[in-house]
Amino acid sequence: MLMSVRSSSLLKHQGKEKNNEDESNQSVSGEEKMEESEEQSADSGMRTGNNEGHSFRLHMVTWNVATVDPPNDVTSLLQLNSPESPDLYVIGLQEVYSGPLRFMSDTVYNDAWSLQFMCTLGPLDYVKVSSIRMQGLLLLVFSKLEHVPFIRDIQASYTRTGIYRYWGNKGGVSVRLSFYGHTLCFLNCHLAAHMKYATERVDEFEYIMDTQTFDCKKAPRIVDHRLVFWFGDLNFRIEDHGMHFVRSCINNQTYSLLWSKDQLTMMKKKEQILQEFEEGPLDFQPTYKFDLNSDNYDSSGKKRKPAWTDRILWRLRPKAPPPDEQEKNSVGLDAKTAMQLEEEEEYPLKIRQDSYTNIMEYSISDHKPVIGVFTLELKKMYSTPLVRLQAEGDWSADMDAMVLYSPLQPFPSSTWDWIGLYKVGFTSASDYITYMWVKDDEVAFNEEDIKVYVGKEEIPVRGGECVLCYYSSNLQCIIGISESFKVHESKNNSDGPPVDTTMSISERNPQQAGGPNLVNIEFMRNHSELFRAECSRLIMESNKACKRMQNNDNKQLDQRVRDIQFLKNELELKLEEIILEIDNLISLQSRVGNALEATREPLRVTVLCLEERMKRPAPERLHDEVDRELLKEREVIEGVASLLQRVVEQITEQIRLNRSAKYRLEQDLKEKFEAQCIDNSCALMTTHSINNQMSKNTNAALPSLAVTPKQWENISDINIAKAEQQKINSLSLQALVESVLGQTAADMKKQVQATTSAFQLNIQEIKSAKSQMEDQLAKILLEFASQQRIKQDLQVAITENEHALSLAQARLVLRRKRPTKEQCHDSAHFQLFAEVQQITAHISKLQGAVVQSDEQHRALVRCQLELQENIEIKASSLYIDEVICAQHREPIIIHNF
Repeated sequence: MLMSVRSSSLLKHQGKEKNNEDESNQSVSGEEKMEESEEQSADSGMRTGNNEGHSFRLHMVTWNVATVDPPNDVTSLLQLNSPESPDLYVIGLQEVYSGPLRFMSDTVYNDAWSLQFMCTLGPLDYVKVSSIRMQGLLLLVFSKLEHVPFIRDIQASYTRTGIYRYWGNKGGVSVRLSFYGHTLCFLNCHLAAHMKYATERVDEFEYIMDTQTFDCKKAPRIVDHRLVFWFGDLNFRIEDHGMHFVRSCINNQTYSLLWSKDQLTMMKKKEQILQEFEEGPLDFQPTYKFDLNSDNYDSSGKKRKPAWTDRILWRLRPKAPPPDEQEKNSVGLDAKTAMQLEEEEEYPLKIRQDSYTNIMEYSISDHKPVIGVFTLELKKMYSTPLVRLQAEGDWSADMDAMVLYSPLQPFPSSTWDWIGLYKVGFTSASDYITYMWVKDDEVAFNEEDIKVYVGKEEIPVRGGECVLCYYSSNLQCIIGISESFKVHESKNNSDGPPVDTTMSISERNPQQAGGPNLVNIEFMRNHSELFRAECSRLIMESNKACKRMQNNDNKQLDQRVRDIQFLKNELELKLEEIILEIDNLISLQSRVGNALEATREPLRVTVLCLEERMKRPAPERLHDEVDRELLKEREVIEGVASLLQRVVEQITEQIRLNRSAKYRLEQDLKEKFEAQCIDNSCALMTTHSINNQMSKNTNAALPSLAVTPKQWENISDINIAKAEQQKINSLSLQALVESVLGQTAADMKKQVQATTSAFQLNIQEIKSAKSQMEDQLAKILLEFASQQRIKQDLQVAITENEHALSLAQARLVLRRKRPTKEQCHDSAHFQLFAEVQQITAHISKLQGAVVQSDEQHRALVRCQLELQENIEIKASSLYIDEVICAQHREPIIIHNF
C-alpha cells in the first residue's frame, strides 16, 4: 500500500526491524555486491559491442559568497543560454551564511542557495544527486535525469582544518560517485587565509587528502579515483609584486606576468602531490578582493592585493606501469594494479577543459565566481539500469493502480528499498509525492515483473505528468526510472453543486394532484421503507467506520508511543554518554589546571637563577652554556604554560558545548515524556471516559504550527547527532590533551635535566680552573721565595767582589810608590790590572742580575695578585652556582601531569 506521507527512519526501524536483522545476517556488503554488479554489467555491456566512446559535458562553479543570500538570477553562472547543455553541474560554495538559527533551519530544510539552484535546474530536467554541507562549505552535484540511474555508489565526506582542526570554518567537503562505472571525486576546499600561510595551505590540503576515506573497495581514498577535481577558495596569493604592478597588469590584461609569483604555481614546483594536478591558464582577472556591489578592487584601508584565490584543478589517476616495465623492476603486478591497468586499457577516460574564466557580473560578494567547463570522453562500463519500472494501465485517484518492476542486473537489494512517485521536473530523490516499499526482501535476477499495488487515496487528485523511481538504500541512489506517464485528474474533483434529479409528486402525475392518490401513497411508503433501510445501512456503516477509525487511531497512537519510546531510549543513552563526557572533561580540566599551576614554581626558580647569575663578577658574566639552558628552560616552561592555558580554554569551551547538547537532550526528553504521557492517555480514552464539554470544544483542524513527522524526527535526530558530534569532539580533545600533558611533562623534564647537567658541568669546570690557579699560586709563592734567596746571594757576591776589587786596587796604588826605576810594568802589575778589570766586570754583571731579580720579583707579585683575584672570582661564581642556585633548584621535581 502506498504511503501518503514521507515516513521517518524511526518508523522504518519499527516496521522493518526483523527483516533488517535477517538481511544483515544473510547478505554481504552493498559495496562488494555493487562492484560485482558493475563488473558483470561491464561484461554484458562493453564487451558485447558497446565499445563506442561517449562525450559528457561537465560545468563546475566555485564561489565564495561571503555569507550573502543568492541572487535572483543565476542564468549566467550556470550558462543556461549556452547551445550545449551540460550533463553534470558541480557547484562548490564557500562562506555560506551559517549563523546558529539559519544553520539549524538549513539542517532541517534546504538552504537558500540549494533551493535557488534546485528551482532553476529542476524544470530543465536536472536532479540533485548529492550534496554536503559543513558550516559555510556547500557542495552540490546535479545530473541530467537520463544519467541518474547510472550514477551509483554516492558517498560524501568532510574534514575540518580550522582552529586546531576542530572548527569547520575551514576545511574540505567531497562527494565521490561512479559515473557509468568510472570513479569521480569532487573536493571543495576553503583553506587558510593571508599571504604568509602558503605552506599551511598545502599542509591543510595534504591533511584533507590523507584523512578523507570512503567505504569503497575500488577507491577507498581520494587519490584512488580515476578523476579528481580540486576546487574552491584555495586562498593562494600573488607574492613579491607590488600593488601598482599587479593592478597595471590587470588593467592591461597581461596576466601572464603575474603567473610566476602565484603561490599555487610556486608551490607546485616544490610539492609532489600538487604536481599531479593540472589547471588551465589564468587568462581572467583575479577574483579577489572586490568592493561589494562593484567591480573595483579593495579600496578599504587594508587595500588587499588582488589574487586568484578561487581555482579549479583536476587530476587524472597516473597510469599503472605496463607489465614489461614492472618485470624489469622485479616487481610483480598485484591484483589492484592489474585491475587498474586492464580498466585503463579497456575503458579509457580523457578530459578536456573547454572554458576557464570568472563571471564579473555578480558583485554581491567580495569574490567573483569562477566556472570551468570540461568535456569527459569515456567508454561506458554499463549502459543498462539495474531496475526497469513502468506504470501499469491508467492512473487516477478514482481507482487503485499498479507498478511493475523487474531487476535487469544483480545488485545488493534491501527491505529498505522503495519506489517513489515523482512529478516530472522533480529536483532530488527526496522530492517525491509518495512512495512504497518494494515487494521482495531480495530482488531476484529474472525477467518476471513484480507487481506493487498503489491505493487510490495515495494518488494525487489533480493528476499531472509523473515518473516512478526505484531508490536503493544500500547504494544510496536511484537505480531505475520509468518513462513519464500521465496521472488523470479525479472525476470527484468537480467543484460544481450536485444536480437534483428527483421530481415532485405533482410533476409525476399532475392529473391526480387534486385528490387522494393511492399510487402516490404507495410510492411514498415504498420510498420511506427504502429511506429507513438506507438509514440503517448508514448507521451500521458509520458504526463500523467509527470502530475502524478508533482501531486505527489506537494503532497509530500505540505506534506513536513506541516511536517516542524508541527516541527516548536513544536520547537517554546519548544523555548518559554526554554526561559521562562532561564529567571526564571536568576531571581533565582539573588535571590541566594542576599542571598549569605546577609550571609556576619551576618558572619562578628559573628566573631567580638567571637573576642570581647576573650578580656574578663582571669577568664571569658571560653568556655561557648554563645561561643558554636557563633561557631555554624559561622559554620551554612559558611555552608549556601558554599551551596548557589554551588547552584549559578549549576544554572549557567543549564543556560548554557538551552542556548545551545536554540541555537540548534534556529538553527533548522532557517534551518526549510529556508527549508520551498525553498519547498514552489518548490511547486509554473511551467514549465513556471523556468529558462531553471537552468533546464539544475540540477543534478537529490541525494546528497551523504542527510539524511533519519528518521534521518531528529530525528534531531529535539533530539533537542526537549534535550530542554524538560533541562526544566525538570530546574524545578527540581528551586524546589530544592526554598527548599534550605527556609531551609537555616530558619536555619540561628533559629541559630541567639539561639545565642541571649544564650546572654540574659548569661547576666542575669552575672547580678545575680554581684548583689549577691555586696550584699555580703555590708555585708562584715558592718561586717568590727562591727569587728572594737568589737576590741575597747576588748581594753577597757583589760585596765579596767589591772587597777583592778594593784589594787589587790597593795593591796597584801601593806599587806606584816604588822607586822610579823600579816602576816597570812587570807581570805582577799586569796581573793586578787585569784582576781589577775582571772584578769590575763581574760586579757589573752581578748588579745587572740584581736588577733582573727585582723585575722578576715584581712580575711574580703581579701574577700572585692576578691569581688571587681570579680565585676569588671563581669562588664567588662557584658559590652562586653550587650553593645558591642549587638550593633554589633542589625542590624542582617535574611529575607526570
